[in-house]
Amino acid sequence: RADLRAERARCRARSGGDGVATAAGPRDFGGVLPQCNLSDAADARARRDVDTLVIIDRLADLVTPMVTPLTYEGLVDEVMGGIHHGCARLPRAVVADDADETASAAAADADGDRVAYALNSRDALYAEVRDLNIEELGARLGDRAKAIRAAYDAFRARRDASITEIHDFVKRIPGLAAAYRSLQTHIRLAECVARATDARAFRARWHAERTFLEGEPAFDVIDDLLATREPPFSLLRLACLASLTTGGLRAARHDALRRGVLQTYGFELLGTLHHLERVGLLARARDATAAGLVLGGGGARTPFAALRRALRLVVADVNPRQPSDAAYATPRREALAVFTQVAFNS
Repeated sequence: RADLRAERARCRARSGGDGVATAAGPRDFGGVLPQCNLSDAADARARRDVDTLVIIDRLADLVTPMVTPLTYEGLVDEVMGGIHHGCARLPRAVVADDADETASAAAADADGDRVAYALNSRDALYAEVRDLNIEELGARLGDRAKAIRAAYDAFRARRDASITEIHDFVKRIPGLAAAYRSLQTHIRLAECVARATDARAFRARWHAERTFLEGEPAFDVIDDLLATREPPFSLLRLACLASLTTGGLRAARHDALRRGVLQTYGFELLGTLHHLERVGLLARARDATAAGLVLGGGGARTPFAALRRALRLVVADVNPRQPSDAAYATPRREALAVFTQVAFNS
């Protein structure tokens, strides 16, 4: 830590300000970072495992945040109200330890009672399954359940176990019990996620996202979400995806969407709409910002269509159980991952 503070002080002195983070904007790194001495970089490389830093502007890919994730962690964050600082608020029935407590917790959940539950890599099972596609999750949890049961059955089958072997197994019991409780929690949490993803509205939204990514219109789904008063966050995110992938919404559709949102959800969303339009996420087709913010922009009206073909951003034949491409995590490959690979290869 002392070495890190010393390096920050040297970079701050050379930049003539308060450091890289405050003295330079996201597009000014090239003018500040080279001022650091090469000898300092060599020393840092010798002390740390990471020797290369690739900085890519989030504006290079605004489409990916608008797409529903298909991983376990992503869907928990999506349908359970979000994961904040490695913690999620889950229904009591999900984290209950036994059947009686589960029944009483289910009654409490009817009143909206939730408890905080840590979701981070300290949980060995969560660290193993957090990045799995939701279709692979059930099989992996089943394998873990079989492994825990096999550990108990193997000991019970040995009737001639020695005192030392019995003592060793007794020391393993707390770890096996903790693993079993974690497994039960994640099984119940996966069931909650499955119920949400099997819902008609979720399926319709996911198929609409895929349709927009493939270059086909699916505005009827947006109209349906508006008519059924789905949460405004889901509606606006899908509308932003439509705008980004099609080069902006036509004036008539843009005005109809704006009017429908305000009439359905109230004037409180007027500021949200204004900010989305201002940054180009929900733009009219004639606005230059619509083309300028779609994956780096360019002169084309729909640059996403050109990049989708050039970078193979939409992959149809990904096996979620044995993925060989990052597209298993979303309906498409993340452009930032492609750009990072290109940067390293060059």
